Amino acid sequence: MKTGKRYFEAQAPAPRTRRRFFARAAKLNSLAAILGLAAFLLGVACISASLAEEVIAVLSSASGAYAESLAGFEKEWGRSVQAVNMTSERVPLSRSNNIIIAFGAKAAMRQYPDRSTLIYWAPGLGVDQLDREGPAIKIWLGARPDILVARLKEIQPQLKNLGIFYVSAYYTRYIENMRRAARPFGITIHADKLDGTDNLPDRLRAMETKLEAVLMLNDPLFVNVQTFMILKNYSWANGVPLYAPTAGLVEQGATASIGPTFTELGRAAAQTARKALTGDPAGEEIYPEVNEISVNLTAASKTGVVFSEGFLKKVRRVFP
Repeated sequence: MKTGKRYFEAQAPAPRTRRRFFARAAKLNSLAAILGLAAFLLGVACISASLAEEVIAVLSSASGAYAESLAGFEKEWGRSVQAVNMTSERVPLSRSNNIIIAFGAKAAMRQYPDRSTLIYWAPGLGVDQLDREGPAIKIWLGARPDILVARLKEIQPQLKNLGIFYVSAYYTRYIENMRRAARPFGITIHADKLDGTDNLPDRLRAMETKLEAVLMLNDPLFVNVQTFMILKNYSWANGVPLYAPTAGLVEQGATASIGPTFTELGRAAAQTARKALTGDPAGEEIYPEVNEISVNLTAASKTGVVFSEGFLKKVRRVFP
């Protein structure tokens, strides 16, 4: 009988057998690693799919503004989401849709389950105007009042009297916030709420205080081709800068605009949705963090505005 060291040497496999044994073990370990990685990737895919199903985007139409916002949302979100166009498709909702992203008034005013959080942008449409019991968060189309006032003062250092004409009562609180922000800059806000747009020329003529600038808000009840042309003609004829809510109106002859792009509105909606999913309260109104500045050099010349070099460095779009 073999004992001690000789016994264990006799029980050990031959060198060739040992090599086969370790090779087989290595293959099994490699296979286990591959299967483990596959399981991990499958889990990640399932989680991503689950998160994607939680969000659905509803667009009022196929307009470029809504598509631009959707693109901004998906870029910030990090992946595509289910999106439907109300003009051509029904809106299929499931119980997994915890977040509804609505771009435009038509999409925002649709009936959605109260268990879902509605995040939307729509000019002139406040959260309290929605027929809704569930949570809703509005993304503002304009710049935060204090930022807007600071930029206007940067453009016009001597600005003291700023006129605002509007129709929708929804903007009353925004204007009050502007008034508070304007006081430290020595700016007085002369706000005139109109019953309609037809009497705008008469209101301009009846202004007792000589305005040094006019600001158009993104008021859907006020902004149209006619009111813009009236204010543009008044601006150019009297040397009074006209500040518009969008770069498109600057291109048409307004002096400048300060506000978020539609892409930025989408990004802000994605950031708000992420907070909502994690239970982080965001409030009922959100102002996008990034604002785009656009200027029209011809309109500036007509209205006596000279943009400083420091300000022009902040400008993204310059129209001749």
